[in-house]
Amino acid sequence: MTHHTYFSGSMKHDVGYCIYLPPDYLTATAARYPVIYNLHGAGGNELHGFEEAQILDRGIRSGKFPPMILVMPNGGKATLYKDSHDGKFMGETTIVKELIPHIDKSYRTIAARHGRCIEGFSMGGRGSTRLAMKYPDMFCSLFNQSGNVVHVATVIRTPTWVPTRSATSTTTPTLLLTKNLDRIKGRLRIQMWCGTQDPGHLPTVREFHQALLAAGVDHTYMEIEGLAHKRTEMVARYHTKDKTLREIHRVLKTEGCLHLLDFGGPEGGGGNALSRWIQSRHRLKENSEARVLGSMANAGFPDPRLVDRRTVLSGLLKAVFYRAAVRA
Repeated sequence: MTHHTYFSGSMKHDVGYCIYLPPDYLTATAARYPVIYNLHGAGGNELHGFEEAQILDRGIRSGKFPPMILVMPNGGKATLYKDSHDGKFMGETTIVKELIPHIDKSYRTIAARHGRCIEGFSMGGRGSTRLAMKYPDMFCSLFNQSGNVVHVATVIRTPTWVPTRSATSTTTPTLLLTKNLDRIKGRLRIQMWCGTQDPGHLPTVREFHQALLAAGVDHTYMEIEGLAHKRTEMVARYHTKDKTLREIHRVLKTEGCLHLLDFGGPEGGGGNALSRWIQSRHRLKENSEARVLGSMANAGFPDPRLVDRRTVLSGLLKAVFYRAAVRA
């Protein structure tokens, strides 16, 4: 992980960022790499997210993840990754029109939509969601971690560091989803997580999930039982998620209930028994299935609540780029 700067023409000063390069970057000189842009939360800066970088590095070295680049920008302490109407804090412009072109020019990236992911926690999740909805041709994947997805602007008295009310109201993620639906649906991998003990963010995350459902946009959604608004705890819980899922697979296979993980289903991927059980929180009809699922819950396995077509079956970063699967 190294720290660098680029010059922001919109703000007339240097802006910092941290970047992780995969282990083979210096030796595989012909290779190009996908890039994850990880946006920080309110009050933060580019010196964040080192836990994610460590997880990514271990995953790449072990062969779990393909080599990729991770970029952690400085989006300002409270910009919401939007441009202020006084031009002082250009949170959107500096990411989309300055940092990303700088990264593509300075490093061997896959400089196209299919080579970029955007993600973030809290304000970073909020910002990444809006930017992905506004610029769907720039990103193939979005991961919102506990980021508010406000539908209608609530700003009455507008400080100089936020956009005007009209600008905010017309560029909310839900309205952008409707506007750009043909460029989002079937083209953008969307994943959203939020803790059940996060009342300041969960309501709007649920609202945006409902908007995605209404629009018919395939996405992955999970409410994490008992989790408050804590980024490091979210990372810690799901760092070991792949190992947990392998154990779930082993238990189901031993009990003869492996069919619970069938993604095929008559309902096009959303109809497998485990998913329906999680979604409705009802017991399955067969005693053996109910017993197995109950024992999994008692053992402390995570309780992902499926709200769309796929169960969350992946690790923190693996889920961003690749469709989840449990293999025998």
